[in-house]
Amino acid sequence: MTVFSDAFVRLRQELDQSHESRRKLLEDIRHDVREMARQTTSRLTAEGSQRRTEFTAMIDDLRGKINQQAEQTRGQLAGLAADLHQGGAVFSRRQPLRSRNSRNR
Repeated sequence: MTVFSDAFVRLRQELDQSHESRRKLLEDIRHDVREMARQTTSRLTAEGSQRRTEFTAMIDDLRGKINQQAEQTRGQLAGLAADLHQGGAVFSRRQPLRSRNSRNR
């Protein structure tokens, strides 16, 4: 009987050891997953911050270009307005003269 008892004791010890090994493996896997998640979170946070900085710089650059183009357009429109005003004044002065000449004929 001691042979069976010893076999059962060894079997129980092996089962306990197997169970402990599996528990330790799962604990190690959980630890690794948590560490990877922490590293991934840290990396994504840094990348997000960098992308946000790049996006802000791009938007600021676009705003600068748009403002520059707006200033150029305002200058061109001011010149066009002055030309139109001058042309309108010339046209207004000539219009009555042509009307008078066409009436006299």
